[in-house]
Amino acid sequence: MEQVNVPAPVDATGDLELMIKNYTYAQPWCQSAEGSLVLNRGEVSSPLGNLDLGTVISDLSCENNVLSAKGNQENDQVSGAFTAKLESNFTYDLDAWFKPGSEFPPRLGEQLKWLGDPDAQGRYPFVLSGRL
Repeated sequence: MEQVNVPAPVDATGDLELMIKNYTYAQPWCQSAEGSLVLNRGEVSSPLGNLDLGTVISDLSCENNVLSAKGNQENDQVSGAFTAKLESNFTYDLDAWFKPGSEFPPRLGEQLKWLGDPDAQGRYPFVLSGRL
């Protein structure tokens, strides 16, 4: 996937490393699989500032054509975690959160008010479901 349409002027960059430990094919994707996806030097750029994601590590799995990913990331700018699932009928669920750190860009911090209040741990949750 080269591009994803996002309703905001945002660019994401970094180096992706995919490692597959095992894989058993079943139509349309897999009977079973296990691996990892690592984003190195991840950065999100916008007119309001740049956010250094650093390294994001995700564990990947597949069971009966349900692809799953679970990952996390932490640095002085931001920390976060997510779980995602993609079904064989192309429906997806994403459950994630992020927490601004001590070095979070100030202009981006001013925009957090549009996301509502963080939870008791200072995390901003977001949940997405839909169909590709």
